[in-house]
Amino acid sequence: MWRTVLVIFSLLHAVCAGAETPGTDKITLSDLDNVIRNAKNYDRVREDRLDSCRTALARSKSLEQRYLIYFDMRHTFDRYRTDSATFYALKSLEAAKALGRPDYVGASSIALAKQYQTSGMSYDALATLNRVDRSALQAKEREEMYLFYMSTYESLEGLSMDKSLKHYYSSKAREYKDSIVSQFPDNVTIKSESLVVEGDYKSALEMLL
Repeated sequence: MWRTVLVIFSLLHAVCAGAETPGTDKITLSDLDNVIRNAKNYDRVREDRLDSCRTALARSKSLEQRYLIYFDMRHTFDRYRTDSATFYALKSLEAAKALGRPDYVGASSIALAKQYQTSGMSYDALATLNRVDRSALQAKEREEMYLFYMSTYESLEGLSMDKSLKHYYSSKAREYKDSIVSQFPDNVTIKSESLVVEGDYKSALEMLL
């Protein structure tokens, strides 16, 4: 999601700059307007979802049920209320550890790392990811983890003023991007970013919708 937003910003810049590539359809403001129009209902949908989660949490009878609800609430709060999302990410991780489920611990750790990154705590995000048992992850979670590693290292590269560190962060970001391309060739985010670089803005937007 965090990288999808960056891609959409790139598309918006292309519209404002009148960018167009021969042989491709020019993206229009109406294309992006469709995305914005659909976003108007997001807050209502989130609040309805959270009400359902709160009700389910009050009625939960097992630790596993609470884990699943905490995890769902973290996802619903993501990019909506960062402090609440972080709180429920921590609650889900605590529940996962209490259950002794390495797969739950891995998924919750990735979710918590996302919240740290959103709060600008990149080093905490990396430390959290480095503790994940990758062998316990499913393919989709491993793909998500690599994508997040790539995004975090790219962020650190942009913030660093030390040339040697910038080179290190850049190489790590490239390493994880190469892993995604080789292991998960159908990754939508990577494909859409490539289309933006190539100037095919219309196709990039259609892929994200």
